[in-house]
Amino acid sequence: MNKLVKHSEQLDLFNLPELDEIIETHQQEKAISIDPKLINKKADLFIKFKQIALAVYNSKEWTEDEILEAAETIYPYIGFRTNKYTSSNHVVRASWVSEKCQKDLGLLGKSSQTYCNPIYFKMARPEYYKRFLVLSDADSLKAHYTDTYYRKDKPFVRYTYMSEEYLVGYAYLINLLRKPIVEDSKNRMDFATYEFDDLVKGLIAGNRSNNYNFYDYAMTHAEIIKKRAKKAEYDNQLLQETFAHLGGDGFNLSYDGYLDFDRLIAYVQKTLDDNFQLVA
Repeated sequence: MNKLVKHSEQLDLFNLPELDEIIETHQQEKAISIDPKLINKKADLFIKFKQIALAVYNSKEWTEDEILEAAETIYPYIGFRTNKYTSSNHVVRASWVSEKCQKDLGLLGKSSQTYCNPIYFKMARPEYYKRFLVLSDADSLKAHYTDTYYRKDKPFVRYTYMSEEYLVGYAYLINLLRKPIVEDSKNRMDFATYEFDDLVKGLIAGNRSNNYNFYDYAMTHAEIIKKRAKKAEYDNQLLQETFAHLGGDGFNLSYDGYLDFDRLIAYVQKTLDDNFQLVA
């Protein structure tokens, strides 16, 4: 059932080792040409993001270390529950779980899959809950990507599902999108960082998962922004006509909130279009 996993780790779930050095994820900067058969030009951003992610994965062979780096990149966007104490905790290392530990924990996925490889997230501060990302290509799990689960017989185990293909593709796109935001932090973008993070949570989620609501909210909010902007423009036009009729000097009204999902979505769309060219 499982692909051969090297460098797996037998976990001591109750005595975590000392803090390891943080492994930095590397940036993938090369633009990739994509077969147009893989992308539906009429697809919305949610579907487009997933299609490009799969194309990215299929563009090369990825090493085991790169897959683990991808897991570290994607961790903040998974739906693991946190509280005031754990919200500031972060991953210092992602590692493969040994086959014996996998069976002991019951992280076995679905019978329809061709592989099932759990990844363990080691946190900077020890916690009661142990978090795992189970890589599985079972079709029945896709709609619930980033939803989190636990075992009744092992309540300290929290896990979620995603395929290796989507994991790597998503991480690549997240790094690509985040780089200008980080580099432009002094000048600031036309949207808030937390808005970007929320949109990503929605984009990598399954369409029936809890995190999908982040995407739905962003798109709905963008439409509200557009309507408010149109109304402000219309009101401004009426004011100009009124002042002109009265012989007074006019002034401009505008609606330009800094927290703007419309500009965030435009940024994501443009980045995808600029970096992934369709080829005949």
